Amino acid sequence: MRFVAMMPAVAIVLAACETMAPQPFDIAKFDSLKPGVTTKWEAVQILGEPTSRGSSLNDHTTLMYEYTGAQRDLTVAVLFDPDEKFVRYRMYGIDR
Repeated sequence: MRFVAMMPAVAIVLAACETMAPQPFDIAKFDSLKPGVTTKWEAVQILGEPTSRGSSLNDHTTLMYEYTGAQRDLTVAVLFDPDEKFVRYRMYGIDR
């Protein structure tokens, strides 16, 4: 009986884990960002929440997106200027 009572809680936890799973890599989303036009906020709306964020001494911000594949791990660094406008992205891959 105790097991049956816990099932709804387990279902909620599993559903939360499913929604937090990283999105699959889609190069078209990164290519849709327009230099000097797309804002950091708009980029997050398009790409989802980044894995991490960083900033540099010249007030540029970088959003990092990490993807894990069967044969390769991929990190995409998305750079924004001090006005929070998109500058460029760079991809870094590691073969397994």
